[in-house]
Amino acid sequence: MSNQQRALPKEEQPLEPDFYFSRAQQDVLGEMGNICMGTAATALNALLDFKVIITTPKLAIHTWKSLASEHRDPLVVVAVQYTSGVEGSNILLLKDYDVALITDRLMGVDTPQDHKNVVLNDDHLSCIREVMNQMVGASATSLASMLNMAVNISTPISSYETIREQRLKTLIPEEPLLLKISFKMEIMGLLSSEIMQVLPVGFARALADKMLG
Repeated sequence: MSNQQRALPKEEQPLEPDFYFSRAQQDVLGEMGNICMGTAATALNALLDFKVIITTPKLAIHTWKSLASEHRDPLVVVAVQYTSGVEGSNILLLKDYDVALITDRLMGVDTPQDHKNVVLNDDHLSCIREVMNQMVGASATSLASMLNMAVNISTPISSYETIREQRLKTLIPEEPLLLKISFKMEIMGLLSSEIMQVLPVGFARALADKMLG
């Protein structure tokens, strides 16, 4: 933590990546995200038989409250815990239409869903949980290779909900400051959207420092 951070009360600290991460830390987090999400995209590509590209990480700082305020529509939330090698909470946020499109494709459903009236049932959530299990597993393997250590994760847990502040405190209880990394996700011929990763600032900083040695 910088002297600047210690000098300001938490309620006065700006929600800007430059305040919490050096430029080198931000660069390595973006590169780490690119590599891990690239591996995840390869796993999704194999499942869908469509070319998948996940690129262009964008970093933003949030509190539990500001993140909940930014996302007022229901999202599919996939919670994953890093349990060894590195330890910390991590959630992925996906738009409900994207999940419906991906899982309907995998389940052989040809009828397109309405953007404004997306219907997700237990089959969709079970299917996306398996998709995320493979994507996050592939991502963890890439992370382990970059850190040169074994990295283990919990089984992903998925839910479909409007994320509230109190819910985020349960999903990511370590601290009130969060790093959100948004990635552009393109599935050629199907959709162009984004996938969002959220983790505690302290955990993100620890990952960056391990990468920087």
